[in-house]
Amino acid sequence: MTTSSPLFPPRNIFPSSSRAGRSPTHRIRTQTYGLYQNTASNVAVASIHIGVAAGMFFGAIYNMFYVHSLTKRLGIVAGYTVAFAIWVALLSDARRSAIFSACAAYAVALVVFVSGNLSSQSPS
Repeated sequence: MTTSSPLFPPRNIFPSSSRAGRSPTHRIRTQTYGLYQNTASNVAVASIHIGVAAGMFFGAIYNMFYVHSLTKRLGIVAGYTVAFAIWVALLSDARRSAIFSACAAYAVALVVFVSGNLSSQSPS
């Protein structure tokens, strides 16, 4: 006998399929197209995307480290944020809300660098 309350919903909340017994990697396909397996190409493309995203982030910080004008720094933030938005929009299947959230987080991280007085400190 199952009791249903607002705190404890019924167990069958996924009527289309049973998720019990599925491995976490059930979505990975290992079909072979030509010379390479699909999983190997997915890993290679994901690695390139991560490298470019990290390069854009650290490249913006590196550029702002040597620029002392606040207006130029804000221009760098705007330029890198637009480039990041274009990169995410063109090369992913993310929804508009996810792209907006990712760009907002990216811009906030860069603005923290601009607002902090990190570039005027001399290395010890």
